[in-house]
Parts: sequence; structure tokens; C-alpha cells
Amino acid sequence: MEPKASGRVIGYPQVALAVAAACALFFAWLAIAPGSDPLNLVVNNTVQSLAAWIGAGACAAVALRASRRRRSTWLLLAASAAAFALGQAAWSYYELVAGSTTPFPSLADIGFLAARGLAVAALMFAAVPMGPMSRIRCGLDALMVATSLLLVTWATAVSSPSGEVGSMLSQVVALGYSFGDIAVLSLALTLLSQAPAAKRGPLLLLVAHSGVLVMTNTIYAHRLFSQQYATGSLLDVGWMTANLLLALAALHPGGDLSADADERSMSSWDLRCPTCPCWLASPWRGSSSSP
Repeated sequence: MEPKASGRVIGYPQVALAVAAACALFFAWLAIAPGSDPLNLVVNNTVQSLAAWIGAGACAAVALRASRRRRSTWLLLAASAAAFALGQAAWSYYELVAGSTTPFPSLADIGFLAARGLAVAALMFAAVPMGPMSRIRCGLDALMVATSLLLVTWATAVSSPSGEVGSMLSQVVALGYSFGDIAVLSLALTLLSQAPAAKRGPLLLLVAHSGVLVMTNTIYAHRLFSQQYATGSLLDVGWMTANLLLALAALHPGGDLSADADERSMSSWDLRCPTCPCWLASPWRGSSSSP
């Protein structure tokens, strides 16, 4: 039996507006008070942790009321957000307790990478109802994801404009971020292409969540290897926004994250949707080839 949606419908527009206002206020704070002064560090780390726990709490609350088929997906997404929050806790320890710049890689990256792996597992559970032809399509989509992954990471994550690269471990960690982000985005796009229009609301928000993470983590890796990143930059809005988008996806009153079990013909949207990561990778690859 599906959970009643009435409790989630009430106030959802107001919640969405509150999320937008919070992101705008955080952006304004970073724009007005950039840098690494103590107050900015406390505000930044607190906001990032709070946003992650809000995402985890929203997904867990939906999982408790969800049907058995949907519960695993939402529990894994809750665990993903919680892993991100734990990684942020480690990041906060370095900056607020140890009083040092967070190294890369560090203990924080364990939580951040675990978050992406759990998100991939969550969407794989959501894709279980797919039929045989859809599973074949997922295999072909995986090849496209691998191609886009190679383009993005080679162009941005593992090299700096000066041509220098980090250690082997740092390159592997950067590769893991790109793999997780693009895999989640591609899976979300695949599920979106298979979902009926009435169920696309949460999936659209999940696609937005994954897209924001792809952009934020790619720019972060590029700046990190170029030694241009510091906590308190405007880039930090990306992680907060991504976690709050996950919360909005969980609280959305319509639809779920499950693909249809029935086979149906592929529309042009179905065929193009999973290739979006490849198109997103093309500008990055081109920019790295230019003098």
C-alpha cells in the first residue's frame, strides 16, 4: 500500500521557496565575506553540515512511510546524504579544531566518495523493475558514461593549467568523484527517460542534484590541482544546493524514483536523455585542448 501523499503536499511550495532563499542568502554571505576568517569558516562548515543532514533526514522520513519496493532506494539515498555529512564533519575537524587546511585526499574524502557510491546503489535499486530491453539499454548507457567520464576527468580533474598533476592517490580520488557524479547523473537521466510525466518531478530534482554535483566537483578538482581553492569561495554554494535539492526530491508530492516495469517503445527523448553527460563533457574536453 502506497503512503498517503497529503502530508507532503501541504506546504511544499513554501519549502521550495525556503530552500531557494537559503541558497541565495548563503551565496550573498560568501560574496560579502569571502576568505578564510574564523567566522566565515564556522558559518560555511555549519551550513554545509546542516544541508547534508536535512537531505538525509528528508530521505529517511520518506523511506519510513514508503512501500517496500521504494524503501531501499530512499534508505540508500538517506545513507548517501549521511555519508556526505560525516565527510563534512571530518572536513570541519581539520578547519575548526585542528586549525589547518584540509588536505587532499583526507578522511573527509572517504565520506564524500561513499556518498556517491550509495547514491549509485540507490538508483540501481530504483531501476530493478526495468524489463530486458531496458537492461540492455542500461548496459549501452554505461559505455557512454565511461566515455564521458574519461573526457571530463582527463580534461579537468587530474591536470592543472600548468600541466602539473597531483599524486597517484589524489588522481584516483579525483577519478572516483567524477565516476560517482557522472554515474548518478546518467542513471537519473535514464530513469527520467523511462518515467511517465506524472512521476518525473522527483527525478527532475534528482537530475538537478546530480548535475550541480558534477559541475561543483569538477570545478573544485580543477581549482584544487591549480592551488586556487579555499574554503569560503562561491563554489561552496554548489554542495549546499545539491543536498537541499535531494531533500526537495524526497519531499516532492508526486511520483517516485522507480522505473516502469512495462516495456514500451523508445521515443527520441528516451534515446537522447542518457547521452547528456557526453554532451556536457565535450566543452571541457575542447577547453583543455585549446592553447
